[in-house]
Amino acid sequence: MRDTTDSWQRMKCVGLLLVCLTLVGCGGYRLQGIVLDGPRPGIYIVEPDDPRLSELGIADATIELTLDPVSLRPRSLGKAVAKSDGTFDVPIDAAGVGFLEYDISLYVRSRGFAPVDSGPMALPPNGKRLLIVMGAGEDRPRRNENLLEESRRESERWKVN
Repeated sequence: MRDTTDSWQRMKCVGLLLVCLTLVGCGGYRLQGIVLDGPRPGIYIVEPDDPRLSELGIADATIELTLDPVSLRPRSLGKAVAKSDGTFDVPIDAAGVGFLEYDISLYVRSRGFAPVDSGPMALPPNGKRLLIVMGAGEDRPRRNENLLEESRRESERWKVN
């Protein structure tokens, strides 16, 4: 009888854990921040009370997002556009996001500014904000790479005639 009770308790605990993970995954993680003009371009993770988050930012900056960028199956999350004050708020819909660790890459561009490429970085913890700083320069689209094309190009580079 004791074995049946222990098994039932374990099943209830596992079920409760699965429900909690599902709720956390569906709880609505949001990637929030601002795109600013500044002298040191880059992407920074800041606290939500950082005073720079209330500055007037770059309107209509385009933010391209990729989840798990270095995995065999990176997942494009599409593009977001900063509002007229430079702020953005992007929902990230992935199982366990905000609870599990994910990597993300961002490519940010706007007319009159050099693009900012984060490369792979950890998805900021829930409650943190992104401060994206862009410097003056020429806007250019992201170079779309795929593993097959990159391997072909590298093999050509090292080919001996």
